[in-house]
Amino acid sequence: MFYGYRVYGPYQPDAGHRFNHNKLLLDPYARAHAGTLTWNPAVFGYKMETGDDLTFDDRDSAPFMPKCVIVDPDFDWRALEQVQDWHWDETIVYETHVKGFTNFTPTCRSICAAPMPASARRS
Repeated sequence: MFYGYRVYGPYQPDAGHRFNHNKLLLDPYARAHAGTLTWNPAVFGYKMETGDDLTFDDRDSAPFMPKCVIVDPDFDWRALEQVQDWHWDETIVYETHVKGFTNFTPTCRSICAAPMPASARRS
């Protein structure tokens, strides 16, 4: 099974935001990759031909990118579902900026293990 990420968000280069969902991103924790990178103007987030890195490139980069590979076909996803004792309709997804969040909890392990700081909770 192959996969890649698409990240959605504002494209505001002057504010430091260069989200471009047209670009396929590799998972930094993937254990394997399939294929090779083909250098093509579509792999850049801006229109490389213009020389202006503030432009937005809407070409899909997927045909030119390697893909991440799930390497353990024996993983039992059904067992994982049985461990969860909550339903998706009762789930709240909290998105945060990692740097800002780690100001409260300075280790990566604590991001996964520690409860959210009281200052980030809504009443």
